[in-house]
Amino acid sequence: MLTSCDTVSLISTENGSETARQFEELRGRCLQTLSRILDAKDPATRLTAYPAAKLASAIGKAIGIDAETLRRIELGVMLRDIGTIGIPDSILKKCGRLSSAELTKVQGHPALGVSILNPLLGTENTVLAVVMHHHERWDGTGYPARLREHDIPFEARLVAAADAFVAMVSERPYRKALQPNIAMRMLDVGAGGQWDPDVVHALLRLPFGMASNIVRSVSPN
Repeated sequence: MLTSCDTVSLISTENGSETARQFEELRGRCLQTLSRILDAKDPATRLTAYPAAKLASAIGKAIGIDAETLRRIELGVMLRDIGTIGIPDSILKKCGRLSSAELTKVQGHPALGVSILNPLLGTENTVLAVVMHHHERWDGTGYPARLREHDIPFEARLVAAADAFVAMVSERPYRKALQPNIAMRMLDVGAGGQWDPDVVHALLRLPFGMASNIVRSVSPN
């Protein structure tokens, strides 16, 4: 038999659970809004982010990463360049060579992205690791922290390779899309230099045509 104290405790627990659920829904909507703001600033971003997210997920699944971590990695990909909203279009869309000051500004976008997302994500390290470190390189010449090899969070290494493949096989104003086999060859050559060799080899081991089919078939909603 429930006492009055038990009843109050139960109601408080139920109200707490409902509040937590509502907070999670609100947080999700805030993250979606940020993603749409980024899309509005640079519509081309989503055209590459969405297939890169799905390709990273496919590679991760092949490696054996659990579904929840893959979901967070995908979210990280969609938000990886949110920090660019703080960079003027005159820099982001500049056709010529960037000055030293402009390059520093561009290379600061991962840290700015983390500062934007941190109040919403708190200790959600997977998403923030992707946002902060997706421009690091295996050989330590990337940015912002010039991390190398296994010092780079695995999620970021995974996304870097997926991102590179999608960029290579996507049309650009300054070049035509590369054929998937050429992109694969370039990734293979860059394994151990720009990209984690284990991640690249996992990508190369995907079923024939799977990576390019993801890029072709996946479109943002």
